[in-house]
Amino acid sequence: MKKLLSIAAAMMLLAGAQIANVQTANAQSQIPQGSVLYALPQTVINVQVTFEKSEFTPGPYARYAQKYLGSQPKTASETRYAVKAVKVVPTVEADPSSRYTVALPEKGNGGLNFLSFCRQGLIAIPDGFAGVPAATTFSTTDPEDIFRGQDPLGNLATVNTTLYKSVQNENGDYEKVPVQQSQTVEKSLEKKAEETANIILNLRQKRLDIITGDTDATFSGEAMQSALNEMARLEEQYMGLFYGVSVKTEEVRTFAVVPRSGVKNYTVGKMGNTSLSMEVAAEPLTAPMLDSSKGKSGAIIYYRVPATATCRVMEGGKILTESRVLVYQLGDKVSFPLSY
Repeated sequence: MKKLLSIAAAMMLLAGAQIANVQTANAQSQIPQGSVLYALPQTVINVQVTFEKSEFTPGPYARYAQKYLGSQPKTASETRYAVKAVKVVPTVEADPSSRYTVALPEKGNGGLNFLSFCRQGLIAIPDGFAGVPAATTFSTTDPEDIFRGQDPLGNLATVNTTLYKSVQNENGDYEKVPVQQSQTVEKSLEKKAEETANIILNLRQKRLDIITGDTDATFSGEAMQSALNEMARLEEQYMGLFYGVSVKTEEVRTFAVVPRSGVKNYTVGKMGNTSLSMEVAAEPLTAPMLDSSKGKSGAIIYYRVPATATCRVMEGGKILTESRVLVYQLGDKVSFPLSY
């Protein structure tokens, strides 16, 4: 009997503990009427990076470069990134893991003190967001548009074909008579590559003739330079059909890092072959001086005193930028009486 009573008592205690836990959770999830909800601030370090994007597109005649121009080009597409500029923009937002409620006293300067802490940024309103919108730009190059319409002699060719038909002569016999027929066909890729290579070699020869004076045409100084510049432009354009084209554009990305206590190194982000990291080293805080006087009774609020940290953005072992920022979550959490 005693054993049964002991088991029943244990079950009642367990049920009572479960009910108490539920009530505590419900009480924490509900904001008391007349109370103000606030949060402690946290710092977000926004890293705005300007990348130079280099896209290499192989030429459509790359496989024939060795045959007609004597050298082997790259035949694989490639995209690479390089960092051009880095900007660090720290912003402050409410820390969702540190939210509190406080009943402001009806008398005294409690309400004014609370608003003063808000203005100083030592406490934060949960729905207040001081972040900056990040504008992200992307650049995309369509490989099909790079070489469109650059065939110097077009895509079509006229092919003459000799056909034979039987014609009855004066003697009544039939004999075959040749008939010429013209037909428009699409050029093969190798045929277009051969024609383009011949034009490149011809441009080089003409440029050499002009420079050495081995030409019947006469050029003044300005006309000669204009002719040479145009020949160089055409050669570069046609060479791209064999050796490919590199297009450089800029892209802007913004990465957000939220520093955490006890963590020094962070991965900012990665773009292609480029990877950026960040080091946030907080300076040590001195212990606060203790006031020997007794604290006054009444409502108190918690607030954060930020720590000063050195923020370095790095690419590999190279420091791209270094700045000092105030990081709230790495500082001290202290309290302040509202009613006095």
